[in-house]
Amino acid sequence: MVKIDHDLSLPSHGELEVGDGTGKDALFVLEPVGVDYMIKSVNPDIAHRPCLGVKIDAEGYKSLVGADCRPTVATLFVISREGKDDKGRTSYSVVSEEYGVVRWSPTKREIYVEFLGDAPLDTAFSLVDRGAI
Repeated sequence: MVKIDHDLSLPSHGELEVGDGTGKDALFVLEPVGVDYMIKSVNPDIAHRPCLGVKIDAEGYKSLVGADCRPTVATLFVISREGKDDKGRTSYSVVSEEYGVVRWSPTKREIYVEFLGDAPLDTAFSLVDRGAI
């Protein structure tokens, strides 16, 4: 994430985390599905649910978790260019057309998904190419 210079990771328990590392938990690939993408972890420990998907709890709170890699409204995301990060790399927004924008909550220190209406996007991601997998 550009604003806080942290990485997303998907460890074996399947709950998306935000941290400082770039280990196997923090490596993802974008799998194109038409004009959208599935975001797939390459962590072999999460092979049973390797894609990011939107999960809605009983109160309607939407978070990202490990999900089956099947194209559904919960696993498809629009990736759009937004600007540059502090290292000059292109930054991107990540949006679920069905559920909203992927955002960072500095107070809860977690990633969530929410419709913004006309509000400006406030969470951008750098997609760093780590080479062949």
